[in-house]
Amino acid sequence: MQKRFIIGGLAALVGIGLVIGGVLILSKKTALSQISQHVQETPTPSQAPKLITWDDPARFTFSYPEGVSVNKHDEDKDNYAHVEFTNKDHPGNLIVWAKDTSNADVTAWVRTEKSFEGATAIDTTLGSQPAKKITLPPNTLIVGTIYDELLFTIDATLEDKAYWTQVQDAVGNSFSFKPVQAAAGGAVSGDSAVDEEETIQ
Repeated sequence: MQKRFIIGGLAALVGIGLVIGGVLILSKKTALSQISQHVQETPTPSQAPKLITWDDPARFTFSYPEGVSVNKHDEDKDNYAHVEFTNKDHPGNLIVWAKDTSNADVTAWVRTEKSFEGATAIDTTLGSQPAKKITLPPNTLIVGTIYDELLFTIDATLEDKAYWTQVQDAVGNSFSFKPVQAAAGGAVSGDSAVDEEETIQ
């Protein structure tokens, strides 16, 4: 009788052990499955957009993200450059300007521009030149510099702030001026070149 009781007890213990072992194995598999599922659901970071290079006749270049629409505003005969970028999926825009200016430097430009009164202006660079970054409420950001007696600005309307800030950073960080190259004989090529026929008397 005692033997039967011991055997029954051992069988019960083995059975309980098997049940506990099965529960542990099953819970471990479920946990691993959940971890695996979580890893698969984690989105992969999106690749940086492809950049396209803009080479402007006003002797500057920059890169901008693929996917924006470009309007060169050929109808604008008053400015040297008026390049507007838009995107139908992102409200706002960005315009790159090259304009005449009577200001000697960016500090004078910020001081004399009436629309900048009360605005925040911080020092920065654009095309390796001293520049100012101006924030105008509610959602305008302007970066400007003066180079070769022209005012160059990048004006962004940040309705979709995250998107247009990224575009402005791409344009501003890649912006560079093309130096005026001297031609053979020491003459300067470009807009400042003198037509030799006009000087013959």
